[in-house]
Amino acid sequence: MGKKTYLSPHFTEEECQCKLTKSLPWDHGLEKDDFLGFLDLLEAIRTEWGNRAIWPSSIFRSSEHNQAISKTGKNGPHTGLLGGYACDIKVSGGRANDLIKVALSVTLPGINPINGIGIRQNLGLPHKKRFIHIDNIPTGEIDGKIRRPAQWSYPA
Repeated sequence: MGKKTYLSPHFTEEECQCKLTKSLPWDHGLEKDDFLGFLDLLEAIRTEWGNRAIWPSSIFRSSEHNQAISKTGKNGPHTGLLGGYACDIKVSGGRANDLIKVALSVTLPGINPINGIGIRQNLGLPHKKRFIHIDNIPTGEIDGKIRRPAQWSYPA
């Protein structure tokens, strides 16, 4: 097993790659500094959350991957094409609630704050399948409608 390459103090290149294409945002023409700024935001959230580990199940998705799994066929927050990025974090129970509070409170100069929260914490769902989605898509209009800030839940 090779040495891991870190893009920030706690997030590896492998964790940040698209699960389908093994690519990173800048492989698709997106600005590397913008993505690294999002990782800085995740690092700040981690610190504010008491230095608890953040276990991402998904950070970046290529458009190809997102369209393959999307019910709408549109690019979503994980693609970086809406002006920000997203991270699905494996967490459950009271820690999930704490993470949401912290994520919404942390700000960094020059980086969009977290303003999208998705929750999959359904009772009866195994804890390993529960997660919190956070994203920093800019506040305002998306697809002709005002969509930010936003909170939603995922079906069981």
